[in-house]
Amino acid sequence: MYHYHGDTVVLNGRNVDNEPFPTWNAATCPALSLPSASRKSRRSIRCRAATKTFASFAAGTLSIFTGAGAKRQAERCASYPASLAGGEPVAVAQTPLTIADGIAVKRPGALTLPLVRQWLDDVVLVAEDDVAEAMVLLMEKAKLVVEGAGAVGVAALLGGQTAPAARGTTVVVLSGGNVDAGLLASIARRHESEAGRRLVVLTRVPDRPGSLARLLALVGEAGANLVDVEHVREGLDLHVRETAVQLVLETRGREHADDVLAQVRGAGYEARVVR
Repeated sequence: MYHYHGDTVVLNGRNVDNEPFPTWNAATCPALSLPSASRKSRRSIRCRAATKTFASFAAGTLSIFTGAGAKRQAERCASYPASLAGGEPVAVAQTPLTIADGIAVKRPGALTLPLVRQWLDDVVLVAEDDVAEAMVLLMEKAKLVVEGAGAVGVAALLGGQTAPAARGTTVVVLSGGNVDAGLLASIARRHESEAGRRLVVLTRVPDRPGSLARLLALVGEAGANLVDVEHVREGLDLHVRETAVQLVLETRGREHADDVLAQVRGAGYEARVVR
């Protein structure tokens, strides 16, 4: 339970090392800010009882603290399944590249592992693609910026590795927003491409005046919006009087993207989609 003392939030209880939990205030943690009318002395904030709770974890502390019924770990650095199966901490050989780096733990802690075994019901692994999709969904639909490690609970639901409670309330803990802006932009662009709203086409045109203008006019007539155009003259098998052109287009969706590509090819251009 959280108690509000003016602008200060106090979390009752102690952690697994028997140390008191810290105190936060609105200055150090803006997410805890409430309207002044809601911040009466010792006002308690309670959540509706959750039937099923999901939380991401690294060493497991968050999952144990929340009493999460199921925990989520990115499959690229999943040390817990083998550790739980073997009954002792097992380290992964190396920490691979993952967008859920906040939970990329090479070896569970000796203190945490038995608590995870005791208090949590299940372990599932989530794919990188599902984590990226969850981050975009939260940003697009819920207007929340959540890092990969904090979005794995949503990723498990999206990917079908687990299911919400048949009855009652299902809670997913979103446990962090420490994400690089460049990574977030890359994930968003990738999502737009997967959804058919961003189309990257590589084609070739004669290297003479007017050729590019005719191609762009065709794209415009097909209803696509041109975001970027680039001449590519190196690294491709081109005729001496040809140039390759890469177009970045905005489309209305998968069906429209397919229609734009069909019109470009129908006009005689050799076009391929760049993923």
